[in-house]
Amino acid sequence: MKVSNWFIAVFFGATLTLCVYSCESIDDGSPTGPISSAKLSKSGAQDPTSQRKAARAQAELERVLSDIYDADEIDLDRIDFSEADRLYREAIAADPSNTEAQFGAAITHLLVLAINEDVRAVQDSLNAYMGNEGGEIFLGSLDLVSTTEAAGRLPLMTAEMTQDAIANPFKVSDLQQTISEEIIPAINYSLERLQIVEDDLSFTFELTPKMQGDEYEETREIDLGEAYMIDAQLRLLKAVFQVAIAYNFDFDDNGSYASFDDDSDENILRQMERLDKTGPFMTLRAPDAMRDAKTSILVAIDKIEEGLGAIRLETDDQDDDLILAEDLDDLDDEIDLSDQGDDVPAFFREIRTVNTALRKAREILEGTVEIEADFDGDSYTPKQTVIFDVGQFFDNPIEDLRTLLPYHTWHLDLLQNRNFADELVLTDAEGNALEDSPPLVFPDPSFGGVFSNISTNQQLLDLFGINDKNHNQKDLLYELGLIRWRDGGIVVTNKTAVAVEVSYSGELVGNTTLWSHSVTVGRGTEDLDVVRSEFGRPFTGGSRVSLSIQEDGRYIFDYGFWSDGNIYITVYDDYLTIDVPEKYYTLWDVYESYILELP
Repeated sequence: MKVSNWFIAVFFGATLTLCVYSCESIDDGSPTGPISSAKLSKSGAQDPTSQRKAARAQAELERVLSDIYDADEIDLDRIDFSEADRLYREAIAADPSNTEAQFGAAITHLLVLAINEDVRAVQDSLNAYMGNEGGEIFLGSLDLVSTTEAAGRLPLMTAEMTQDAIANPFKVSDLQQTISEEIIPAINYSLERLQIVEDDLSFTFELTPKMQGDEYEETREIDLGEAYMIDAQLRLLKAVFQVAIAYNFDFDDNGSYASFDDDSDENILRQMERLDKTGPFMTLRAPDAMRDAKTSILVAIDKIEEGLGAIRLETDDQDDDLILAEDLDDLDDEIDLSDQGDDVPAFFREIRTVNTALRKAREILEGTVEIEADFDGDSYTPKQTVIFDVGQFFDNPIEDLRTLLPYHTWHLDLLQNRNFADELVLTDAEGNALEDSPPLVFPDPSFGGVFSNISTNQQLLDLFGINDKNHNQKDLLYELGLIRWRDGGIVVTNKTAVAVEVSYSGELVGNTTLWSHSVTVGRGTEDLDVVRSEFGRPFTGGSRVSLSIQEDGRYIFDYGFWSDGNIYITVYDDYLTIDVPEKYYTLWDVYESYILELP
């Protein structure tokens, strides 16, 4: 896998340096936490063996990072931090009090993990789940901007993982196994090292010019405050991984994925019905992981507070520090929401500093909070109050996420009819199709107790302004984004006294292109799909199809269209009718009928 030098610089530089930009973006606050004394003299091991090992580890780390920074392109498969990792491990084995070696071991262990092929696959998947394809939320980008945003999206993560799992068939449990067996243990190892570092009030770790990729750079210093921040970021990342392993997202069919080789609409919808109604898909597989994720976030909040306090209490020369106390003062001013208008809920307008923001985050996780806001997005309706109990998402995780969906039923036997609104139908609790009101019914309007003051379906509908009365007259599969274009065939009825010749070109499901394929439709033939009957599959939805019909050797019809469901043609002696799906233009009146007089 080839990546640019710039990416490598960000990937490893951010891991080692806690880049100043990241810190200035979010890490600020006032002195709270247990730090009560200024930083003492520089920490360092007295054991000579430990010192030698740590010095060799630093030299090896500098060598690898220098090679990375000097290269135009780097092959991640050829990068090797294992020797530096080994030497740091030997250094702390010789003297556990060598906190510089402990810190080095914490970082290099993560770097070794981050270039592992299986781990990179997990990283790519989680970046996609979190909607962060353009950035990194994993070990290669330890900044509180990405990790805090990722942690904030955890309640949505399970839904995004479900959608991605359906769209990209692979065994999610393989990724979850990598997380459980490799990633979380590696993070725990680094956290154990950092805990030892945090017990040393005089800890420092030098970022040499070679580590920064520029021999003319000044040596920078990581000390106790930055160590706490790295600790917090790792715990937030750990929370992301803990949520990622909590639910079952495998969608194989009795261990096989062969059914997904057929990418036709018909097959996709059948697989979706199977996942929706049977098997363990979206069921809880590791309930403790959700509770552990909450603990990770709460401890991360504590660590950030301790880090902010440590930075503010530093009395040494600050010129070489990554995060300066004066920067935190500026950031407190930037994060102050007290002067915001009514569009910002009162709960958040109480935030004055990063420390108050952290306290608010803890309140959200540990209790209930009242939020008054314009939840329906309609400025003409009054604001409403929701009492959120976010802790329920973690403390009492929902056993089966599918139970949060509105009541519905599938009628896949109707896939090829002319009404696109009846394959997926919203129902009441008894399975009766809904008509005008209510538009949909949720089994649990509180969503597992997160909306703690919402007890009825109507309350939930009113809260979010869900008042459309025509859901069951719509193509829900289209509305939900499950199908953008429908696969389709050409269904011909011949009412004439002679056979007609139907010729067509287009792309079949499975990426097979046809050119001028002809089918004879005998007189009296009713509803013959001249595509599926020949090839067993339809045209790919959204592809361009051309069609012509001949009778007695003369062309009576020539037409081009975009495939979006079946088209229906009936040929009479002096005219023909054609019914064409035009959902793209008239979303709910799906088919338009035309009569063409024959020459």
